[in-house]
Amino acid sequence: MKLRCLMLALLAAGLMPAEKLSNPFFVFDNGTGRDQKVPLEEQAALVKRTGYAGLGYTGALRIPEMLQALESRGLKMFSIYVAVRVDGVRPS
Repeated sequence: MKLRCLMLALLAAGLMPAEKLSNPFFVFDNGTGRDQKVPLEEQAALVKRTGYAGLGYTGALRIPEMLQALESRGLKMFSIYVAVRVDGVRPS
């Protein structure tokens, strides 16, 4: 009885999943060395090595190259993060 109550408490607290999660888990490229100018192939290799399903990419440059690096390893690009200015003011 005590074990059952403990399992229910853990489940309710979100510490014990009710079932295996089916949604993919991916990393943002700021965690793969983007800001340190790590080559795209090395970033994709890191994503694969660490067990993520893919990557969230930043910017609009070199998307085809990153897609190729990811897809060659069986990974996906889950998002593309870009900044957009709608007020017409250019950053200085």
